[in-house]
Amino acid sequence: EHQSTYDPTATLGNAYVLNGQPLTPGVFVPGAVVATAPNDVANTQPIFVRSNADVWQLTSKFDLDFATLTSYTQYRNERTKNQFIDLDWSSAPIFYNDIAVSDQTVTQEFLLNSNSKGRFNWTAGAFYIDYQDAYPNTTLSFGGSPLMPYAHSAVDSRSYAAYADGTYEVIPKLFLTVGLRFSHDEIRNAYFTNLLYPPLGTFNLPNQSSNRVTP
Repeated sequence: EHQSTYDPTATLGNAYVLNGQPLTPGVFVPGAVVATAPNDVANTQPIFVRSNADVWQLTSKFDLDFATLTSYTQYRNERTKNQFIDLDWSSAPIFYNDIAVSDQTVTQEFLLNSNSKGRFNWTAGAFYIDYQDAYPNTTLSFGGSPLMPYAHSAVDSRSYAAYADGTYEVIPKLFLTVGLRFSHDEIRNAYFTNLLYPPLGTFNLPNQSSNRVTP
């Protein structure tokens, strides 16, 4: 599957109004247009979003007599080349940015379903996902200045899970189902680098992980 998008709709917005006052610095700029009504926008320059996504998926099924094994394998590569957003929601050139985003996702799932025609049926499986989210080039403009590099950041999120459940027909049309799922989640290699003010440097966040058993 391939997707190519050139549509700014998701990033269009206008100023929030609190007690009759639009909450944007644009109201203090003489002659600036501030949009507050639904479906109205006011920007310094045209807003745009350009993104591409490529998805590959392989689904495989194997008949094992006593059960059917299904494998779902998927790789997603999503790239937002430009995401130009006016963040002061006014026609004044106060603050806007251009963001590039690169996402890669790998998922693998194995699903084993029993082929029993009796009262008891069961399902077991395992799932894995690795999601890498990176902002390689974020630029900002203040007061109408040319766009300047601001920051870049990234994070890698992973999850592993195993699960099983069984269903027993106690009496006709009355079923009892019991299941259990174990999951292990990780957040790795998260960092933020400030390019606009180098003394802040790079913040490397500690890796995190957690385990959970869910009935």
